Order: sequence, then C-alpha cells, then structure tokens
Amino acid sequence: MDVAVDAASSLSANGAQRRLPTASMAVTPATSTPSASASTSATHADTASDAAPVVPALGLSLPASAFVDGYAQQQQQSLALHPHYHHHQLNHHHHHHHQQQQQQDDPSQQQQFRDWLLPTLDRVRQLSQPQLRELLAAILGHPSSPQPPSRSSSSSSSSSEQAADSTTAAAAADPADALPPVPIDPATLSHVYRLVEPRLRIDFISHLPEHLAKHILSFCDATRLATAAQVSRTWRDVANDDSLWHRMCAQHINRKCHKCGWGLPLIMDMPDDAAVAHAAATAAASGSEIQPSNPRTKRPRRRWKDIYVERLCIERNWRKGVYTVRKLLHPDGVYCLQFDDKKIVSGGYDGTIRIWDTRTGDCKSVLEGHTRAVRCLQFDRVKIISGSMDGTVKIWNIESGDCVRTLEGHTGGVLSLQFDDTKLVTGSADSTIRVWSFADGQCRVLHGHSDWVNCVRIHHNQILSGSDDGTIRVWDIQKPECVKSMEGHLAEVQCLQMSHGTVVSGSLDNTVRVWNLETGQCTQTLFGHTAGVWCLQFDNLRIVTASHDHSVKIWDLESGTLMYTLNSHLAPVNFLQFNDSKIVTGAEDGVIKIWDFGVNL
Repeated sequence: MDVAVDAASSLSANGAQRRLPTASMAVTPATSTPSASASTSATHADTASDAAPVVPALGLSLPASAFVDGYAQQQQQSLALHPHYHHHQLNHHHHHHHQQQQQQDDPSQQQQFRDWLLPTLDRVRQLSQPQLRELLAAILGHPSSPQPPSRSSSSSSSSSEQAADSTTAAAAADPADALPPVPIDPATLSHVYRLVEPRLRIDFISHLPEHLAKHILSFCDATRLATAAQVSRTWRDVANDDSLWHRMCAQHINRKCHKCGWGLPLIMDMPDDAAVAHAAATAAASGSEIQPSNPRTKRPRRRWKDIYVERLCIERNWRKGVYTVRKLLHPDGVYCLQFDDKKIVSGGYDGTIRIWDTRTGDCKSVLEGHTRAVRCLQFDRVKIISGSMDGTVKIWNIESGDCVRTLEGHTGGVLSLQFDDTKLVTGSADSTIRVWSFADGQCRVLHGHSDWVNCVRIHHNQILSGSDDGTIRVWDIQKPECVKSMEGHLAEVQCLQMSHGTVVSGSLDNTVRVWNLETGQCTQTLFGHTAGVWCLQFDNLRIVTASHDHSVKIWDLESGTLMYTLNSHLAPVNFLQFNDSKIVTGAEDGVIKIWDFGVNL
C-alpha cells in the first residue's frame, strides 16, 4: 500500500489534520482478500488506521495514531507559549481542539507516545547531517493527500482500494499539489526566543560544585584561564585556584607541552621556588599528576600562577632574544667557569681561580696554587675541584679558599673533570681516564683513547668521554671497560653532554651532533658555526653552543633549528654555562659575559 494513502487514512481515522511525511515513512499494509466479508474489511480498515509508519533514518515504528497525536500534542504545547494562541484556537478550531483533547486524555495513547519518543530521540542524536536534512524535509514537507474512504465503505473490494491508492499516490507525487510549509507568526518566534534565550546564559561555573568547576577549567590553557578570571569575581576565584596553576606548571616547566608546544625553563636560581618547581618538573617528566599542596603543610610564599607568569616572561625573552649583558674581566684568557645564583668561579690561563659575586660582579677572592693554566673546574656547597695543565688536581675549601688536597697521577695536563657524591673522574692529555674514589682514595685507570681526552661525563655507573681521536666512548665503571664507541665527527671532539638517553657533542669539524645513547646512532647534525665548537650545554628545551668563531648560538633541541646567534665577544669563546635565565660565557681575551634573559619581569 502506498505511503501517502496509509498516512492519510490514519490521519483521517484519528481526526488529525496534519499529514505525515512520505519521504521517510513506510506502512505495513493490512492484508485483505477478494473473498473477505464486509466485517473483515471493516476490521482491516480499522487496523490500517493504526498501521505502524517507519522512519528509515531512525529505524523505529509506531502506530500512526500515536505518532500523530504525540506530534500534534507537541506542536500545541509549543504554540501555547504565545499569549494570543488560545484565543485564536478557540475562535477557529474549537471543535478540533475538543477532539484532540479527548485523544490527549487517553492514558494508553500518551504512554504509547512516551515509549516511542525516548528511543527516537536517541536515534536522532546518532543521525548524520544528510540524514537529519532528509528527516527535516520529510517532517516539514506536508505532502497533500485526499481523504481516505470512510469506515462505512469497508465493504468495497480490495481491488477498488488498490486503484484508489494508485491514484492518490500519483496525486501526492505531483509537486504542484504539495502544500507549502505552514507559516509561523514572527511574534510567536520572538516570544519563544525571549523565553529560551535567558536559559542559554546560565553561569555554569557559579552553579556547579567547586570541584566540577575546577575540573572544567583544568582543560583550558593559560591564556583561556587568564581570560576566564576576568569574567566575574566567582570565575576569578576559581580560575586563580592554586591547583589549576599547579597543573599548568607541571605541563610546561622544564619540558614542552604536547598541547601548545611551549616549554618553560626550570627554576634554578630562586631558593623559594626551587623545591616547588623541581617537584613539578619531576612529576611532569614521570608522567604523573601533581596533587594540590597539603593545606596543613607550609606553603611556598609565592603562588603557582606567579611562578608560571614569571617563567613565561623569561621563556618569551629566550625565544625573542631579549636580554641584558654585563661584563667581567679575568686577567689573561678564561678556560673554564661555573656559576650559581650567588657566585661565578672562573679558571684562566694565568693559573688562578677567581670567585665573583654574581649580582654585583665584584671579585671576592683569588685561589692560587696551580703552576699552569686551569683547564677545568667544578664546585658544590663546600669545595672546588680544579684540573690544570700542570698535571695535578686540587681540592679547595670554598669558604676559606685553602687547598686541602692535591691529586697526582696523570702524566699530562688535566683537561676535563666531573664529580658526584662518591667519585671524581678526570680526563688527560696522556689519553687516559682516571676514576678517583672519595671513600677510600683508590684510583682506577681506563685505557682506550689514542689521543687527548678533552671531556668526561658521569652517568650513573657509566662514563662518557670525547677525545682528539674523534670518538665518543661509553665506559662501564664496574668492569671497568669500554662498552660502546660512537664515531661520526671528522675532527677532535671537544665537548659533550648526556641527559635522558640523548648525547650532544661538539667538534673542531664545526658541527654539533645529537646521538641516541642506546643505539649509538647520530640522529641530527647541526651546521652553523664557522670554526670549532669548544663548549656546549643543553636542557629539555634548547642547546647552547660556543665556538672559536667568537659566537654563541641557541638551537631548538627538538627540531635542531638555529633560533639566533649572540655576537658580542671579540675573541674565541672557550666556555659557557646557562641556567633558566642566564648564559655566562668566557673567552680567550679574559672577558666573562653574563647574558641575562630575566628582564621586564
């Protein structure tokens, strides 16, 4: 049986004037045979009025009377919002309203419609846009259909019904006979909008529980959090909550955020914030989530938001090359240096070690004892250890400046050193590496390089070394022996550093290479310097290199892109070190420069 005929029949049988769409509904016809009696035909006519139309896009069916009654009920409830609707309806459609009210009062019809409505809404949510357009076109199309035969004509034969169905279907398919969409009064639309619009402006942050409001704002980046804080006092209190900015610092400090691509430098020179920032960076590196600070414990003097804003300003200065420069002068050339927030310690060609005040630039003390140039040094809270071309290693009291011990053993100049809590490692011009134990004073010698050992680095139970023979070697301290050799540089390896399985090395072939420690393969080669690279350092965000071409270059660690070049030295740059906000460099002309990126804070 045709769609339009069934729809029209069901509408007529239930007294509804709205017609069902033909494009998205199909009816399962009631069966009849030519030999059926008049009573049987009447029964089939009653059944046909309640046949179940199906919306293909939804895959649901319902009796036509329930669909029409529910649809009409919804339309009437929507229009009832308008104040003039009832007056209009009572004057023009009183009889239809009374008949419709009788159908609405039928509990079975209402329950039947409710049982259909909920699954239908679930299906509607799953429709694609083309399916939604098809469904809306079907609902708003309202194809014309003549009234079906009355129930008194139930004795007519099925062949006559089929002929009438064919005629009606043809009429329904004619676009000329289609009814236009029912116009909606603009005043009605305006009234509905005034009722709905205030409900679309609910302040969900104010109405939700605090923990849910914080959870929602935790998905915002720093810019959106700052914008949210300007909405109202309530939003400001939630957006400035310390736990939200705690999380923000954990996502950015000392690493790049995977969402925005920004990373913030680790705080190293501010004691009040160092422990807090270190906790954030450690949790971020391990992938764990930082929990809000315990209110019973002593909180840091500064809020997490203040820390984040300060780190952001410093990182912007790093990216844009915004800095100030101060200059210190070490007599003769500078071979090595190290600094913290209070002091700078430098070693020079003149064989002296000088201690400078970082803030004022004043030289506080001079340590004398080496007979030749000081090539390497390192200090901690209580001592300074230095290596010289005179072949000795000296340990100094950092407070008094007295030399407390001298280590001898190398037959050539000591070119590099590094120590941790238990041991000291030195590399020499005699091509050997020595491991000195602080506990028992024993010394072990590692042989393998065929030329000067210019740099050594400790990594757990391993030692990395770079040599004039062009190789980088990995040594096992326990065995002790060389377990891996990495080759690729075309000239002497002057400097290297290792962190989290990544090795970065600089050479007199003017290149910087990035290596995978596990595989021993070179993953990147950085070109840019026009002379040998003598010193480098990197963190989780950038690589900084110093060269004998008088320049200092800043590279992006992840991409290997050269960010910019610092051209201020007038002599080859031998050494550098940087932290979150400063770079300190030393050159052969004795000039020490402090590049401070912590400006405009």
